[in-house]
Amino acid sequence: MKKEKLINCQKWLSKKLKIKFTNKNIKKDYLNEKLIDSLNFLNFIFSIQEKFKIKFNNNHFNKRNYRSIEGLSKLIINLKNEKKNDNIFLHSDLSLLKKYKNKKDIDRTCENLLCAILETIGKKGTLAVPTFSYSFCNKKNYHPEKTVSNCGYFSEYVRNHSLSKTYPDPNVSVSVIGHKKNYLTKKVTLNSYGKGSFFENFYKLKCKIMNVNMDAGSTFVHFFEKKLKVYYRKDIKFSGYIEGKNKRERKSFLLFSRKKKDNYFANFERLNEIALKKKIFKTYKLGFGFIGIMEIESLKKLITQNYKTNKKFLIYLK
Repeated sequence: MKKEKLINCQKWLSKKLKIKFTNKNIKKDYLNEKLIDSLNFLNFIFSIQEKFKIKFNNNHFNKRNYRSIEGLSKLIINLKNEKKNDNIFLHSDLSLLKKYKNKKDIDRTCENLLCAILETIGKKGTLAVPTFSYSFCNKKNYHPEKTVSNCGYFSEYVRNHSLSKTYPDPNVSVSVIGHKKNYLTKKVTLNSYGKGSFFENFYKLKCKIMNVNMDAGSTFVHFFEKKLKVYYRKDIKFSGYIEGKNKRERKSFLLFSRKKKDNYFANFERLNEIALKKKIFKTYKLGFGFIGIMEIESLKKLITQNYKTNKKFLIYLK
């Protein structure tokens, strides 16, 4: 895969310099050969940064290997790899991506999306998806291996994947694939958004929120609402049975939920509008739909600042 990317990069650079792609040409010093002058070299570097979504600094040009297509292509690929190891929390709605023929077609799309994400985040990256069931909230028992997620096709696909492990919260479970999956799923806290919970631990990893065909809203909004001690939510206890292969255990969990008597709905429209306007939530076309990405710290800052000036920033009255 890396060799293929390297060759494709070398072909693009050769085309940009208007020379034939050969083993001999990619080893040439394109500055000494006067294939490009100093002025156009700056434009050349800017175009590379834009094309490959990377950023050069002065240290990258201290060695002379950048003066050949072969050396420059290796530098580009290495810089792209440095951007890996991301920790991603992904919400998704695959219904807008394409028209599906059958369930096999949906599974194939899920497989392709998962492979693309894992390739992007690298071996030390981590992908987490919500597999919420709200079992105890709905007075139902919870089975970590059998209870179906209500968060869409992709979340259910990841939950059932051989590489995934589940953080078995009976209301807001999360399935995880990647480098930090054991750390993130080893201990379930009885307060879903509390100290030591999945959400606190994942937040500490400086994760990114990735939403496929969904606005800038995220489960982490409720995590930050709890940190802010918003007036319209509180910890509510939900109880039920957690079922296993040979045992059945009754437990109680606290979930930071809407106060029952409050007459309001959650509202992410203002959040989404500001996140897009300030380019905190960056969107890209994907099939018939889109994908949006934002840093978790940016989301926290946006919510904290706006809640201070408007206590109804994330809700609207019925």
